[in-house]
Amino acid sequence: MSPGFGLVVRFTLRDADAAKAFDPLASRTVTFLERLDGMQPA
Repeated sequence: MSPGFGLVVRFTLRDADAAKAFDPLASRTVTFLERLDGMQPA
């Protein structure tokens, strides 16, 4: 297992619809990074 990693981002969202899309995007990104790092099976 990896000792961990950090991800820091800043977004300026144009409207409420863009804000609603942020959580699913962040979730998919974390899942991708965990798989890339070998923390979860594909």
